[in-house]
Amino acid sequence: MTARDVGLLAWVAGHRFVLAAHVQERLGVSGVVAYRRLRGLVGAGLLSYARIFHAQPGVYRVTEGGLALAGSALPVPRVDLRTYAHDLGVVWLALAFEADASADGGVQAVLGERVLRSQDRRAADGRRARLGVLLAGAGPAGHARVHYPDLAIVDGEGRRVVAVELELTCKGPRRLERILAAYARDRELQRVTYVTERSVVARAVTQTAVRAGAEAIVEVRSFASCVGARCAQGALAGFGKPLEGKERS
Repeated sequence: MTARDVGLLAWVAGHRFVLAAHVQERLGVSGVVAYRRLRGLVGAGLLSYARIFHAQPGVYRVTEGGLALAGSALPVPRVDLRTYAHDLGVVWLALAFEADASADGGVQAVLGERVLRSQDRRAADGRRARLGVLLAGAGPAGHARVHYPDLAIVDGEGRRVVAVELELTCKGPRRLERILAAYARDRELQRVTYVTERSVVARAVTQTAVRAGAEAIVEVRSFASCVGARCAQGALAGFGKPLEGKERS
């Protein structure tokens, strides 16, 4: 077991599951090397492997042993078929934004929703800035209502400066406006990037951002423009009609 293996376990733990192709991209190695390393971690009980769909690559998830070795306080993740395509796409986006962030000395990390929620739960002393965004109104028992982006880019001081949302389908208009209004009120955020391949989603986000007063910080990008060659062909089949050029920003 090497420090590289421990780092890989910590990274896998930040997602609900990953593919071997994700690990290959993350480590910058060949497919043979990635599969060999993954087999070793599965054999050691640090990762689990399962084939979810016929004729599709299997998925790897961190186990309790893997979490313990990585020193992670996250729970063991589960695969949810309802969000499978979304969770798959978020890992590709994380890889893309991590590659972009590595050249920026002021960026500390790209964190997934699992990590954001966990860090907020553990920040009970209130000294750490909230990594979610506060929604208007109160939730059950008067607790604050919080929305978490799919990914957040934090700077060297742990401040969430960019939120990333992968939108495969349209949210309800009221829910979307409530989230965008919360982003508009957040003083730390420099940008909110909505990623989609559906023109109808791009239009809804753009129009709702104007109504919510968030148009200055919201951008809409296509999935393909974000991940480029990092995304295996067909990784998100069924995404829908590609964005037209005039709808990209």
